[in-house]
Amino acid sequence: MKRRKFSGVFLALTATLLWSANYVIARGLSDSIPPVTLAVLRWTVAFLVLLPIAGKDIPKQFPSIKKHFKFFLLASILGVSLFNTLIYTAGHYTSATNLSLIAITAPVFIIIMSILFLKTKFSYKTLPGIIVTLIGLLTLISKGNPIALLELDFNKGDLLMLLAAICFSGYSVLMTQKPREVSMPVLLLVTSFSGLVLLLPFLSLPVNKLPSPIFTQEVLLSVLYVGIFASIIAFYSWNHAILRIGSQRAGILYYTLPLFSSLLAIMFLGEQVQTFHLISFAFIIAGIYISRNKKQYNNV
Repeated sequence: MKRRKFSGVFLALTATLLWSANYVIARGLSDSIPPVTLAVLRWTVAFLVLLPIAGKDIPKQFPSIKKHFKFFLLASILGVSLFNTLIYTAGHYTSATNLSLIAITAPVFIIIMSILFLKTKFSYKTLPGIIVTLIGLLTLISKGNPIALLELDFNKGDLLMLLAAICFSGYSVLMTQKPREVSMPVLLLVTSFSGLVLLLPFLSLPVNKLPSPIFTQEVLLSVLYVGIFASIIAFYSWNHAILRIGSQRAGILYYTLPLFSSLLAIMFLGEQVQTFHLISFAFIIAGIYISRNKKQYNNV
């Protein structure tokens, strides 16, 4: 039992670490590769790796895929087409630390969406946690200056990352409705392909009109990383961690993401963590922990 718990904690931290590096890459490549191009390359790599693994199961599970077409379409739009593209676009305007800090507000939005769309019973005991988390978020996007909120002087990247967190929340709530007869590898394969197809028209967007990327060794390694490690291995580790230690414990470990991202940004991007980062981090962690420390949300 102890070994099972230890391995679960290790896998959860592994997934979180792999995801945190994705935010550093989003920031680090912001001047060398357009955001939509990076997203397209990421999911192309993921699809090509998943194809020989799950492709053979497509014919058998196709009737279920066809039956739940709307589910797969929405999952592709939220989880593949929008979520990561918004992250990479936000990386052009804000720091890796901000990206990761705003990302961990997603569980609060998951609770809100569960109430709105899944009719989950609302407990007013979770309200203090939501308020505390929002205070942390406002502290972050205002850079510790409340007057900025009155002036609506927000960083474009922070707002884009907030939209990405909302998309991820919608995707997470949608996953509670996943057809049981469809395996997880097939789900990832289908959504990566359809999300990739939906992304292609957006290659012509103005935000993607940066100079054509030069595929240096750094760029190639980064693309392989986000396509394999952040898109496949991280989800594999995370899913197994939930099976071993439960979603609540794994969820708490997920909130180490800003810590990992900050350390990686300091090591590789030369960023500096400021006081308002630490304050907002403390508020967000405390608020989300309070919000999620309820039995009815163990599976959120």
